[in-house]
Amino acid sequence: MNFNIIKVAGVFCYGILLFSAASASAATSINACQTISVPGEYVLTANVTSNATCFEVTADDVTIDGDGYSITGSGPNDGNGVNADGV
Repeated sequence: MNFNIIKVAGVFCYGILLFSAASASAATSINACQTISVPGEYVLTANVTSNATCFEVTADDVTIDGDGYSITGSGPNDGNGVNADGV
């Protein structure tokens, strides 16, 4: 939390500068298929392969950054790379 002190016409004004949780914290690294149930930023740190849906997103406000990596299916019914139905 940052505090700003500003003097205006002989009066000190104290302001609090708050950052959102997304900008104050780093993205969560993910390197395997999983359910994502917590809002936030996620970043792939490896290629992932699945024979079904790889990432099931059940929370609102989720960002997944592929960061150059891929989500690949490995079977005849691969499902979805990312499924966020209803959120």
